[in-house]
Amino acid sequence: MSFQNLPSVPGAQPERCVLDAFRLIIAQKLHQVFPNLTVEQAYDGVDYSKKDSDFTVAIPRFKMGGKPTEWTEKFKNEWTPDEWVDSLTVNGPFLLFKCRTDTLTKVVLGQVDRLTRHTASGKPEYGSNDAGKGKKVVIGRIYHINASIFFIICFDMPLVQRTNLTF
Repeated sequence: MSFQNLPSVPGAQPERCVLDAFRLIIAQKLHQVFPNLTVEQAYDGVDYSKKDSDFTVAIPRFKMGGKPTEWTEKFKNEWTPDEWVDSLTVNGPFLLFKCRTDTLTKVVLGQVDRLTRHTASGKPEYGSNDAGKGKKVVIGRIYHINASIFFIICFDMPLVQRTNLTF
């Protein structure tokens, strides 16, 4: 289970977020079946599922023309399970993917171990990342005045300072 053969997509950090690796694998398969779709476009279209699967791809979002159900059938006919993704279900214009449980378990436990015990800094880094570093975020707090009036105060500050806020 190596992350080295995965495509590089801005914002994806498979070495820090295992689910990014699964999304990249699915995006790569989408690109192979639909070459006009870039890996970056495909990656953006691989969403976390809410139930009955691990990842969902809504084919209409790619605006490939034609009937989305024909595109999902084409993908289904060309898709095969691998060491990362165990099954594919087609539900109309949606592709529903399930991860291979043993692979997910191995890579999650390996990542937790690597980012906890074997980091370059020598300090545990599991659960941290630099996503959004240098960007600003708006944080609001709702204040309750009486039974029917609320108002929100927003703060505009660099994202890295958000962990220092206390309310």
